[in-house]
Amino acid sequence: MLLKRDLKARYTGSLIGFFWSIVNPLLYIAVFTLVFGVLLEVRFEPDGSGTDFLNYLLAGILPWFMLQEAVLRCTTVFTDNRELVKTVRFPSFILPLTMVLSSLVNHVAGLFVLTIVLLASKIFFIAGIAEITVLLSLFVLLISLSLGIGVSAAVIHNFFRDMSHLMGAILLIWMYASPIFYPSEIVEANHVPQFARVIITINPLTYIIEGYRSVFLGTPFPSGGLLYSAAASFCALGVGLYAFARHYRRFPELL
Repeated sequence: MLLKRDLKARYTGSLIGFFWSIVNPLLYIAVFTLVFGVLLEVRFEPDGSGTDFLNYLLAGILPWFMLQEAVLRCTTVFTDNRELVKTVRFPSFILPLTMVLSSLVNHVAGLFVLTIVLLASKIFFIAGIAEITVLLSLFVLLISLSLGIGVSAAVIHNFFRDMSHLMGAILLIWMYASPIFYPSEIVEANHVPQFARVIITINPLTYIIEGYRSVFLGTPFPSGGLLYSAAASFCALGVGLYAFARHYRRFPELL
């Protein structure tokens, strides 16, 4: 019910409504493709073309868009819905969960666009049982990571209202620390500083992005890396649940 209300409220009065969930990412992708793919000529493969860059960019940036949207919306969800939170019998954990699921709906719409782009690029992938299973597993990891970080940020935001501004800066750094605009193999390059290699390697989103590219583009499957991402995602979810369980009774007085 809350999910339906949230999706409806986001696009009420909008001229194109739900299609903004597709148009906005496309605008960002167009800018990033122009900057990184055309002007800077970043390539994911030695003989790759601009079209190849677009495909790799789409497969990498769509999971990032979901995480970014979910975390930012979760961060202020309790303060934005203080009247509901102050209701004695209202299960306030539903609020961040709704934000994450709402972001997942937009994410699925983005994957539909990715599929169309791949078909237009004459890249035909067969979505068999294995691919669908992997994709659903990636959804679980992405939801767990987004919800865990989002809930933790939301709890902190109840105490320190600067958290929403700080989270924006953290996410900006995290975006460039993820192999969205460059191949993850860059960690093997000699010119990359050691600290950058470590950050990319320990970033759980690195292997989730590689998992998406494996499903849609047929790149090598990061089995070991995804095990690490699963551990990190579920750990983040556990921390978020613990923080919520410890402090949720104080939410009404803090808001």
